[in-house]
Amino acid sequence: MPKKEQPAKEPEAWALRPCPKQGDNNLPGLYESIGRVLSQWERYDGTLSLLFGAFMGSDIPHAARRAYSAVRTFEGRLDMLRAVTEAYFAEKPNQDLSDQWISILKQATRFSERRNEIAHGSVAHFIEDFSNPPIPLPAQYCLYPSYAVFKKRDLNSVPEYCYTTIELDYFYEQFSKLINPVSELAGAILQERRTASLKKQYARYLASENQDNPNINSQDT
Repeated sequence: MPKKEQPAKEPEAWALRPCPKQGDNNLPGLYESIGRVLSQWERYDGTLSLLFGAFMGSDIPHAARRAYSAVRTFEGRLDMLRAVTEAYFAEKPNQDLSDQWISILKQATRFSERRNEIAHGSVAHFIEDFSNPPIPLPAQYCLYPSYAVFKKRDLNSVPEYCYTTIELDYFYEQFSKLINPVSELAGAILQERRTASLKKQYARYLASENQDNPNINSQDT
């Protein structure tokens, strides 16, 4: 009996999008989409700086955020987050929060490649067929990898990706979805730290009371 064909696996959200069949005819709209999606990524990166501050233990983490932002590359900033989270969870094990962080790290790593493609791409005429010679279509545009980014083009200069407003708007939505989980984890870490701090304060208070009243816990004989 023939085996049933397995349904095609849905690509991951961060995967490269299929190349479009046609380009954008609204050039200013394409540039606007590029700016919008990159701006949204910067909001996301800013939220990661808040998470870094939370793991560092500051309710108002100006110094921690400035230290995070001083690192020039996103990969370097993620390394800082890896280091601080490793130390944090070694001291305060919490499987649920650790799992949330691992998910955030995975998505940050994968989506950052898409962000880099957009940031280092170059708007050009859309090319439907890259056979020799490739013929740009008039009044149609898209975002291709720059010729300076040779890893994103093969030896025949065929680009690895092609983004129009449709693909860019998709990544805008995906970058937007990345923000809330980071904010929620930062809030949970801060709450955990506040709870621990209150417990320590209460313990010091009890110790002080017991020192001032040595018989406070004694029983009458």
